[in-house]
Amino acid sequence: MKTEMGNLHGESVLLKSIDTAAPADTIVKSRKALVAEISSMARTHHPNIVGFKGFSISPEMGLVCISEYMESKTLRGLLDNPKQFAKLTWANEKINFAIDICSALVYMHQLKPTLIHRNVKASKVLLNRSRTKAKLSGFGASRDRSFEQEMTNKIGEIEWSAPELIMDDEDYTEKIDVYSFGVLLTELDTGALPYADIKDTMHATALTNKLVSGALRPKLSPECPAEIAKVVKHCLQQDPHIRPSSAKVLEMLKAAKASLTSPEQHP
Repeated sequence: MKTEMGNLHGESVLLKSIDTAAPADTIVKSRKALVAEISSMARTHHPNIVGFKGFSISPEMGLVCISEYMESKTLRGLLDNPKQFAKLTWANEKINFAIDICSALVYMHQLKPTLIHRNVKASKVLLNRSRTKAKLSGFGASRDRSFEQEMTNKIGEIEWSAPELIMDDEDYTEKIDVYSFGVLLTELDTGALPYADIKDTMHATALTNKLVSGALRPKLSPECPAEIAKVVKHCLQQDPHIRPSSAKVLEMLKAAKASLTSPEQHP
């Protein structure tokens, strides 16, 4: 997939198109992903979702998705910068980013039919220049939740995937996004990718088995506030029926923010 800046009526936009120099099978996958992204983004309009501007088809570029251009880096890029990450706190930027992302999920999950992102992680979150707002992007793996549509396991990396999605043994729901969001919270907390400390020493099959069985979950930092650790624990529940809805998670995050920013926390 290719991305480049463009201009639409004097406004900077992001153009996403298919890399025609890629192998044939990659082109087929990219086209499906781009169509899915356009179809999903066209249904959304929310302050915490990257804005959809439209699409175009031309002989020169083929199918192009046109979306809002975000001037800053991804959340993952911010977390990867040690100096910048060290300045982030749960009482300020981290909790606000978490609320922004969860707000986007609540909106998507309340659409009819429900829109499931299927690839929630820090690298799919874009930030504005002042880093005061987070917006969810990366809708290439998203799907409408409908009984007519077969839900397939063409999703992002396994580290962020819910057990039922890895197993592909049941008709999964939007609760897979709640699980992935829980993993994203651990990214926000530690700054690290999930399982980065063991991924190089553990075989992929062993990692998969531990994730599916519930024997392994991403770690939190010793400094993680109890309020956030509680949210993560609920999001990463093994049983999707026990996992809270994204709306409930948002309630918990807002309560956590109130607690973290109360005068008692900063005597």
